[in-house]
Amino acid sequence: MTGRAHRVGAFATRFDNAEDMARADAYFRAEMARTGEEAIETSIEDVLGPGAEERFTGYYRDPANLDEFKPVNFEGGTIMPLYRQNPDGTYRLHTMFANPAPGRHP
Repeated sequence: MTGRAHRVGAFATRFDNAEDMARADAYFRAEMARTGEEAIETSIEDVLGPGAEERFTGYYRDPANLDEFKPVNFEGGTIMPLYRQNPDGTYRLHTMFANPAPGRHP
């Protein structure tokens, strides 16, 4: 804990099962090893296969009523990983989350 304010995005999202998160981590680590570059935001379908967007849950605030939360539709969405380098040169997963397709939600 840093004591600093927690920053949040427009969406609160989660992987519905740990296996998908582990598979996504393995995918991004393999891509980093293959390319020698940092992991980049990639489509859910490319990472986990067709239909995988159904295995995520997310919500966003309804702009018309900020007290109401609406479900996120992940069709065409992406997974955004963020890794931090350890002192020994290895990488640790700092955060990873799903985003809906741009323009799908307000």
